[in-house]
Amino acid sequence: MSPRKDLDTEEGRQKARDDYKRHYYKHQDKYLVRNKAKKNEIRSFLQQYKEFHGCMDCKGKFPYYVLDFDHRDPSLKKFS
Repeated sequence: MSPRKDLDTEEGRQKARDDYKRHYYKHQDKYLVRNKAKKNEIRSFLQQYKEFHGCMDCKGKFPYYVLDFDHRDPSLKKFS
């Protein structure tokens, strides 16, 4: 798919949206498999991280599903 040269008009932007939708639906299965794999990869990383680091307050080791992420010092928050 070559880059569109007519994106400065509403008609061109609509054609681009239609092209993107058509491409997505044509390759939807690939996108869904890729996204599910990425989601599982992130989930696995977070589970391993929680179990490895354990509780930051009591230093106890617990299963990942009983641990939550929280801010130990609210003044160190980078964003809300």
